[in-house]
Amino acid sequence: MLASVFTRSARDALLWTVAAMAVLLVMAGVALPMYAEFGEGYLGLMEDMPEWLRVVYGESMGSVAGLVGMAMFTLVSPLVLLVYAIAMGTGAAVGEEEDGTLALLLANPISRGRVLLAKATVAMMGVLLIVVAVWLGIDVIADLVAIDMEGQDTLAASVHLAALALLFGSLALAVSAWTGSSALGLGVAGITAVVSYVANTWLPIVEDLADVARLSPWQLYAGADALRSGVDPLLLAIAVAAAGALFAASFVGLRRRDLRV
Repeated sequence: MLASVFTRSARDALLWTVAAMAVLLVMAGVALPMYAEFGEGYLGLMEDMPEWLRVVYGESMGSVAGLVGMAMFTLVSPLVLLVYAIAMGTGAAVGEEEDGTLALLLANPISRGRVLLAKATVAMMGVLLIVVAVWLGIDVIADLVAIDMEGQDTLAASVHLAALALLFGSLALAVSAWTGSSALGLGVAGITAVVSYVANTWLPIVEDLADVARLSPWQLYAGADALRSGVDPLLLAIAVAAAGALFAASFVGLRRRDLRV
């Protein structure tokens, strides 16, 4: 029965997974040829930007390859991945309840915890598939348009991106599982993601607030500087451990709550 729940959940998630992949790959397919053609002009434009605006886009390190990494891993990919992960997390926790299909599902010999496990596993696999597609897609498209990505560790950045998405997806999962509300799961995880991004991006501009910015969950991703420095084992371990703790908390919340069946 668990296998059938997993299969149905995977089928239901397929459209959204493919859509997220397509959005990111299309954006890469549009952006990278533009950078290959007009990269030097973009670099000059960025140099003329005020600091508060430059930090939104990230650090290009004065190269076209840096522009590619900046564009895909500073804002675009995190945005799409977090929307996907948060939506999938809330759906895994309360989707069957809100659709009115939970009673039929639990009439079979399967526990609520196993249902949650199957659906959360599908969400996690979707995140990993999207990240792998983006990593491979960027490298392939860069080769096609003759952009030398040497010095840009897209694999390391992809690993940290996956951990970030799983962290916020697990937060949405836990909040929804404890409250029985997809709106709360979406709201808490979404607001936390936005606030932590803003804090990590703009607070360091003010020297006295730089230490506060390091407390932001987004620091686990941005602080690694994985594109230039590779995987940061400590920050990656913290992100994965936090995601695991939230994942475990979701089972506790689900078991203590009366389900709407």
